[in-house]
Amino acid sequence: MGCLNFKKTKTFLSLTLILILILLISSNQIFIKAQTNQDFNLSAKGYCGFVYLEWDKVEGADRYWIYRGIGEGNEESMPLTDFPIKENYYKDTKNLIEGKKYCYIVKAVDVNAKEFAKSNEACATPTCSSEIPQEECKLILQYQIGNTYYWVNGVQKGPMLTAPILRWDRTFLIIRHVVEEVEGTISWDGVNQLVTIVTKEGKKIEFQIGNKMYKTNGVSKQIDPYNPNVVPFIQNGRTLIPLRVTGDELNAKEINWYGDKNIAELIFIVPCPEKLKGRIDVLLPENCTNGTYIDIVDMNKKPISVIKEHKGGLYSTGCTLPCPGSYIVTPINPNCQFTPSYQQVDLKDCCPAYQRITFQCECEEVKNGRIIVKMPPECAKETKVIIYDSSGKDVWSGIVNEQGIFDTECILKCPGDYKVVPINSNLQFIPESQLVTLKECCPSVQVVEFQCRELTHFVQKICACLVRMTEKPDSNGNYQVYIKLNCKEGEPAYDLELNFPQSLLDTVNGFTILDYYNKFDHPVPTGLGCMAIVYEPATKNILEWAAFPDRKPCCEQIPTQGGRIYVKMSKECIEDTV
Repeated sequence: MGCLNFKKTKTFLSLTLILILILLISSNQIFIKAQTNQDFNLSAKGYCGFVYLEWDKVEGADRYWIYRGIGEGNEESMPLTDFPIKENYYKDTKNLIEGKKYCYIVKAVDVNAKEFAKSNEACATPTCSSEIPQEECKLILQYQIGNTYYWVNGVQKGPMLTAPILRWDRTFLIIRHVVEEVEGTISWDGVNQLVTIVTKEGKKIEFQIGNKMYKTNGVSKQIDPYNPNVVPFIQNGRTLIPLRVTGDELNAKEINWYGDKNIAELIFIVPCPEKLKGRIDVLLPENCTNGTYIDIVDMNKKPISVIKEHKGGLYSTGCTLPCPGSYIVTPINPNCQFTPSYQQVDLKDCCPAYQRITFQCECEEVKNGRIIVKMPPECAKETKVIIYDSSGKDVWSGIVNEQGIFDTECILKCPGDYKVVPINSNLQFIPESQLVTLKECCPSVQVVEFQCRELTHFVQKICACLVRMTEKPDSNGNYQVYIKLNCKEGEPAYDLELNFPQSLLDTVNGFTILDYYNKFDHPVPTGLGCMAIVYEPATKNILEWAAFPDRKPCCEQIPTQGGRIYVKMSKECIEDTV
């Protein structure tokens, strides 16, 4: 009986273990699935030389990181841009190769630089490379012994007054017919029997009759290092100059001799003729423009351009389209029906000529609503109001007037739900934001009111490493610096984005934070020196800093004395540190 109970217990334990394993595997699958769910939508479309990305605005997002890779699931760990971007769209032109499939993920970042939401993966293939190899054009000059005619890119020209001749196994000719083909000038000094050539770049070349030496910008050289007998000469009243040395000094890429035909050839690399460009203007009635963009493809449905900006209903490509060429032009707006739905445009006359087409439309009536924000006048100075729609998209913003009033006028889609957020780095608003539901449209008005109180300013002291920095200051004279607290490795890429005033210098060494940043390769390598920073959290303005270049991260903040920063460092960091 005891053995039977033991077997039952053993069987029960085995079943329990199997059940636990099943639950763990199931929960792990559920967990993995939850981790891969997207938080917002991203779309990508390939064009010639770029991929256009657009995504939903995310509520609470301050900026966005973009990650790119070749093929699905291969996004790089480093973002595509040096800094997170504010907009919810991006035109990627970085090192794109025609025919390759590029995939993207966008991650939303909050005001504390923390990534908190991720898009779906979106892929697109550019229809041509973003960096098109520079076209190389050639100027080919050919001169035949005994023939008064010569050829320029296969086109016969001439006759010359004297045919080229061979002397000392070198080709001689009237050199004017070479110099002028490469846009140089030539002159003759009969007194000194001197031929002077000046290239279009300004190089001066001088040959003298009977002289084995010539000059280039005043420097003497021998015409033929292997044969001192080779000199310019006059025959039948015509000055003949050796072709090879002249071709070398005129920067010919190739100098060839075809002995079977007695032809000397010079090949120069020259600027290519500018390709013709065309322009299409699309005119829409102004009531058709709200939310409308123009999509242009070629006859193979290859994307060429997308135009979102307009002036008074006029959308223009500018002089950017290959010409001559044929294109399909389509206005796109989910709320409008256009007549015709698209048009084919055949560009025969190129810029400055242009072709204009028009469309008519019938659009659904969109009613507008109005919100007025009120606050005490003492809350108005430097206060901005931002209004978001239900998707988190920033739909309107502006500055509060001196009376404490902000008025959207009748521009908001109605009915609709909105979030009203007043912003002022010196104030705390009560409430911080308000949700507004517009049920009644204009001329009705929805009024929301806020109170405010002044923030108590304080400063914070941190030890950090510099990760990234903007190249130029903004309109307020501040660089944006991205820093990693305590120089820790790993995600996120940075912890804080702070404003570094352009005027803030190291008064002892005249050493700016930009100088400090430029001492190192980027992104930050292992062993980057540390710095201590005092900043104001409300404004994110740096007030004071101390840098320890060429030192590994080893600083530890201690309380300040007399308003200055004092930094405690490990022993190996102290030597030679200023």
